[in-house]
Amino acid sequence: MPTRPRSISQIVNEQVKKWELGHRTPLQQANKPIITISRQPGSKGRRVAGLLADRYNLDLYSSNIITEVAKLSNMSQRVVETLDERGRSIVDDIFAEVARHSHMATDDFLKHLVQIIGTIGGHGHAVIIGRGASFILPGEETLMLRIVEPRSMRIRNVMKEFDLSREDAEKRISRAEVDRRQFIHKYFSADINDPINYDMVLNMRHLTLDSAVELIREAWQQKFRAML
Repeated sequence: MPTRPRSISQIVNEQVKKWELGHRTPLQQANKPIITISRQPGSKGRRVAGLLADRYNLDLYSSNIITEVAKLSNMSQRVVETLDERGRSIVDDIFAEVARHSHMATDDFLKHLVQIIGTIGGHGHAVIIGRGASFILPGEETLMLRIVEPRSMRIRNVMKEFDLSREDAEKRISRAEVDRRQFIHKYFSADINDPINYDMVLNMRHLTLDSAVELIREAWQQKFRAML
């Protein structure tokens, strides 16, 4: 009998219990890596993130999990409470910094989004996909990546992954591109496609997943002078 997929609530509750049982640390140490991955729709960004997490035993947080938790204030609060007082103070500082640069400072979703991503940063040892994490966590303590790929290849990837026609795959990619670009502009007044916003942009055109992960490992060591 096939196993039912875990709900978002179950995934979050399992992670919260893990944090509560584990040692609480202040935001970001060199041996507690945080890697954020922004990716073009249809690129191999999610697969790179998955392999990176598996290879280095990092927790993996996808954008849909973070979005759902950010919508639920009671769940967001429980997540934040897994940090000690110093960690919570740092999360407050992160929110104040984001709010200072955003016209959406009073937006509840943004508040909870920053709290969730800031808490993940506080615990460290994680890969975060999307949701503006690169624009939330401190750049000096985070390796910020952007995964891209030629559109023709991305179309083929989406056709294969979702069993879609070329036309439907193109529509799916175009819609996601607009949504992601508008999200980053709305909340962070930034251009998601500007390479200056990232430590490294990886074009998967001629890269295997393994070679991409190796380049990320080298980038981590160069930026933080520490082993990943």
